[in-house]
Amino acid sequence: MNKEELEKQKHLERIPDRLFEQNEPNSSEWFGAIIRYFWFLEKKDFNSLYSPKEIKTNRKVGRWIVFFLIILFIAISYLWITNTK
Repeated sequence: MNKEELEKQKHLERIPDRLFEQNEPNSSEWFGAIIRYFWFLEKKDFNSLYSPKEIKTNRKVGRWIVFFLIILFIAISYLWITNTK
């Protein structure tokens, strides 16, 4: 291996593994972090809430928010369809 390849390999080793996960979309993590940021009334730093230590909590909050929004969309669609005659 030459010097360039070693530098590239060292750079790739510094990138967290979760960046390479393709199965799990990161939208739930972002939703969770954003909701928690506003929940704490911006008293906590966003970077501390979106840290590797807080990822599981952010995912849980984000998944519940997405689930709630899907149910809300279905309910509004149902009411709109049943009221248009």
